[in-house]
Amino acid sequence: MIQFKWRVLLALPGLLLCGASHAALGGHFGDLSGDATALHARSLSASSRQGTGYTREQIALPGGGTAVEFVDGGGKVFAVSWSAPVIPDLSILLGSYKSDYDSAQIAARDQHAGRGARRLRSPGMFQADNGEWVVFSAGHLRSFYGYSYLRSRLPAGFSLTQLTQ
Repeated sequence: MIQFKWRVLLALPGLLLCGASHAALGGHFGDLSGDATALHARSLSASSRQGTGYTREQIALPGGGTAVEFVDGGGKVFAVSWSAPVIPDLSILLGSYKSDYDSAQIAARDQHAGRGARRLRSPGMFQADNGEWVVFSAGHLRSFYGYSYLRSRLPAGFSLTQLTQ
């Protein structure tokens, strides 16, 4: 009996950490409320257009602005976008691609380190494209926006302009 209690107590922290699931770029969309909780959302909404093959899941962020996850018919998140006064937690939106995002930013900074100021596309903008995964981030104080998508996962007929709406 005492052994059983110790096993339960040792397993409990692992079970608690697994409880909050959320979708992320390239991941399986399970529950919008998991992402909303992680992003401290004010509200949620989902919409899909007949025949588009995807759903647009929108999260109203606490400080204003929105985060959007685009989910294909198979339940995979193929794109995300954001527009807000502050950059939302990209580890939630980008998931496993967050480390690639960080690496690409460091590489871009290091590439231009010898030439003075960091020069990307223009002040406040960052873009990375490795052929499969694309990310774009831009903005300035109180106005940040960006998007990221997986080329091979884009549904037929999906327009990239949907990422900026």
